[in-house]
Amino acid sequence: MILSLMKYYRGYLKVRLTGFAPERFVNLCSNHNILIWNLECVEGAYEFLITVKGYRQVRPFVKKSKTKLRIIKKFGLPFFLYRHRKRKVFFAGILCFGILLYSFSIFIWDIHIEGNYTYTEDVLMTFLKEQDIVHGKLSNSINCEEIEKLLRNEYMEITWVSARISGTRLLIQIKENYGLLTIPEKDEKACDIVAQKDGIITEIITRSGVAQVKIGDVVTKGQVLVSGVVPIVNDAEELVANRYVHSDADIKAKTVYNYEDSFDLLYKIKTYTGNEQKACYIRLFDRTLSLYPLKNSFALYDKVNEEYQLKIIANFYLPIYAGLIQFQEYGEYESQYRTEEAFAIADDHLNSYCQKLEENDITIEEKLVKAEIGEGICKSTGVIKTIEAMGEVSYITEFEEIPQIVEEE
Repeated sequence: MILSLMKYYRGYLKVRLTGFAPERFVNLCSNHNILIWNLECVEGAYEFLITVKGYRQVRPFVKKSKTKLRIIKKFGLPFFLYRHRKRKVFFAGILCFGILLYSFSIFIWDIHIEGNYTYTEDVLMTFLKEQDIVHGKLSNSINCEEIEKLLRNEYMEITWVSARISGTRLLIQIKENYGLLTIPEKDEKACDIVAQKDGIITEIITRSGVAQVKIGDVVTKGQVLVSGVVPIVNDAEELVANRYVHSDADIKAKTVYNYEDSFDLLYKIKTYTGNEQKACYIRLFDRTLSLYPLKNSFALYDKVNEEYQLKIIANFYLPIYAGLIQFQEYGEYESQYRTEEAFAIADDHLNSYCQKLEENDITIEEKLVKAEIGEGICKSTGVIKTIEAMGEVSYITEFEEIPQIVEEE
């Protein structure tokens, strides 16, 4: 690549060699380290490429080998400038383009973030914008170390940040900690465990507190399952004090979910006609120039927009965007689900609902759901029997004082 640029900068020639001993000419060039390349035999003669300086050096070899050397074509910057020496406006345009290109190169036109999973790119870009780190900012005014520090301090899940400037891009790499960064404080407040819904107890293991129910008991919403009030009695089985603790237990219960779902049997089908209209535009900063109208004559259509940011090389982005909008026409007509199709869709809805329950560690025991068709709809009703963790914390706010027992003499 660099060698090709050097050849173009200095200029080179395509020449034709004819005469008595062309092979001797080539050997002389080789012995004197004169570069020739792309040597090929064409119609009984030899054609090859040689530098301008090399062409001047081989004149004695032409006489020695009794050959003739004729220039076929000239390549390179010196010949280009000579051919267009009278086109002042053209060279002024090249100069202006170079100045404009240099002006663009000192700004940041693309901020690229990778490695983020917990925080979306929009969240991070909004934070950077609040810190005045935006597209179009001078690259020498951006402190990469300060960006790294800001991101680490603002987002605790981000454990490592690397920011660097490459061309007109600001590249930010992030590593996140998916585990717990801090150990949560242990809750020691006195509380009961109460039922969050109706059910039948199937399992109870109490670690702290006093169990108020046993396996097989029917409980209702709000009922105390484990009490945080632990009574202290004397030898006479008399209550002398209450100790208030943070209740802790594993409780499971049979529960019931009422299920209801419905959908219309009539639905619309979208069919594409194959007719398309395209619109092109160029966006510079926040200004948009439409090359073709951005409107269409379709009544119903889908709009597909593709936009590309222009770049010269991998990390030299420009604040210029080229966009293509496609309008795809479609028509709609109504159709109706057949009975088998409707029942299959109803079954899919039920399975999706049960899958969401299982994702929350709820075990499905039995599904008693029936689908019926009537009045243009398919309706599913019934119950789903499950086993799930039971109990939620209810903090104790009132503490009962036990009167002292006075013994009679």
